Amino acid sequence: MNKSIKVKNRIKEFRARHDLTQKELANCVDVRRETKRNPEV
Repeated sequence: MNKSIKVKNRIKEFRARHDLTQKELANCVDVRRETKRNPEV
């Protein structure tokens, strides 16, 4: 599995584990939701 896929999966798993929406996670790390969303696609 390549590194970008691992990162995408880890972001998605982190959000699920902490019951966060993409917007909530983006706010926590001080980025726009759209910026954060792209790695999960």
